[in-house]
Amino acid sequence: MLGESQDQELAQALSVPRALPPAGLEARAVAAMREAGERRARRRQWLLCTSAAVAIVAIAFGSLAYYAANKPSAFRRRVLAAAEGATTLHSWGQEGTRDFETWVSDDGFRRRETRAGGAAVALSLEDEEGREIYYRPGGDEAGPLAQEFYDPTLRHLDSFLRPEDSPVTWAVWADVAVCGSAADRGQHQEVNGLGELVEVWEWECVLRDNCHIGDVACREGDRMWIRAEVDPDTGRLMSVTRYLWEGSWTVVKWAEYEWDAPIPEEAQDFAFPAGTAITRSVAWADLADQVIRTDATRDWQVTVHAMALNRHGDIGLWLSRVKTEESQVPRRYDSAPPLLVDAEGSSGERYTQSNTFSCMNAFGAGYWTTALRRDDPGPDPGTVTLTIWPYNEGVSEGQSVTFGDVPLPPREEVGDVFEARREVVQH
Repeated sequence: MLGESQDQELAQALSVPRALPPAGLEARAVAAMREAGERRARRRQWLLCTSAAVAIVAIAFGSLAYYAANKPSAFRRRVLAAAEGATTLHSWGQEGTRDFETWVSDDGFRRRETRAGGAAVALSLEDEEGREIYYRPGGDEAGPLAQEFYDPTLRHLDSFLRPEDSPVTWAVWADVAVCGSAADRGQHQEVNGLGELVEVWEWECVLRDNCHIGDVACREGDRMWIRAEVDPDTGRLMSVTRYLWEGSWTVVKWAEYEWDAPIPEEAQDFAFPAGTAITRSVAWADLADQVIRTDATRDWQVTVHAMALNRHGDIGLWLSRVKTEESQVPRRYDSAPPLLVDAEGSSGERYTQSNTFSCMNAFGAGYWTTALRRDDPGPDPGTVTLTIWPYNEGVSEGQSVTFGDVPLPPREEVGDVFEARREVVQH
């Protein structure tokens, strides 16, 4: 058990009512969605009456002897197995002070909208081809922030997932992941105010990294309490609530879930407001299929996709690393160190790698850009030799590939070859 005062704080936190989705998110109001909304409202009514009683039961019977001996991994196996075959996942809730609504479909479509005080904060849309848009109406002093970009890691999603997985099950896994060491409080069943039998899974964990949940900053070492409700008949996730211990248990995120609901047509597309300046960063859409050189270590397939020289003779590189079938790197790893590059020209010219990068890492793959600064001015060599360490830590430390005599392209009259491949268009 937790200490008595902490358990009482949990009881108080459980008794706090949670608001329904804001009126601004009523775009999903098709017939099936109205029915789900009515069901959510009924659940809210009984939540106020039963949550305190549930917490009291947890206090009185808080020993592991009362709860079934299940670990968070058992919970994840249950909800992931139940998510197999789902066509869509609709979730809504609150992170910190912000409301959110998310749609995910099994074909790779994803939409997420966040609001604060009823006003739109951000919207992102992603399709199965890897193209994404992001819009933040508030933006900055220059106006709204609007971006369109391409995420090449999505092409590795199918190979990364198990055969029975889909983008829907991946979304569930991300929502129930425990980022720290977990102390299990097990699983029990209870009857809710509607007379329905539900499963309740609970555990406490200590965060191992700094992170943000909405606009709430969480720190390494913080304690988090997680409570999930599952449909006992289908095993599908119904809700997840996360509490952060800050002298009392405070709700930092809650989410509820609806399965196999049709995605409203108006949610499947988005048009930027007229006059919006959109920054397009879609170079990877073409470059991801381009190969200059490729080779593999035991753990990583390393590819040079493109090279460009700026007006000073500095080299811009587009690189990727993808886990091999023999890779000993864990299926889900916690860090994404940059690829390290050593370069020497055919006439002895030396280059120093910049400490700034851009990257996209997911699904066992990483796509990076990095710059190699010319140490001394002078004519460009005809070729360079590149030695690349794709992931120089853990089980992959020391693994490298070398590409000799890689031809250099001519210089471009630009200072930043990466920025030159972005464009700003007026919608």
